[in-house]
Amino acid sequence: MSALDVFSSPTAATPSGKGRRGPAAAASSRTMVRPAWRRKGVGSVLLRAAEDRFKALGAVRADAMVLDSNDLGQNLWRANGYRRQDDWRRWVKELR
Repeated sequence: MSALDVFSSPTAATPSGKGRRGPAAAASSRTMVRPAWRRKGVGSVLLRAAEDRFKALGAVRADAMVLDSNDLGQNLWRANGYRRQDDWRRWVKELR
């Protein structure tokens, strides 16, 4: 297996350039790097590749959800120019 558990993938990109709430956005779904490969720039390379893919699909904004308790993840996104958007909260309901 490679050093990467999962590659970032667009889960909500609108190629038309216009989404329901404005310009198209793309969301990263689970960006993970194995512990032995962390702090070596691998996460940043993944984010740049995902951003390039998002742009190719017509997205003008990238979104990511990071757990409040995930300091490593928050540091990765912050170091790559992302900012926390405190006015949004995730709502979830189990459908079992």
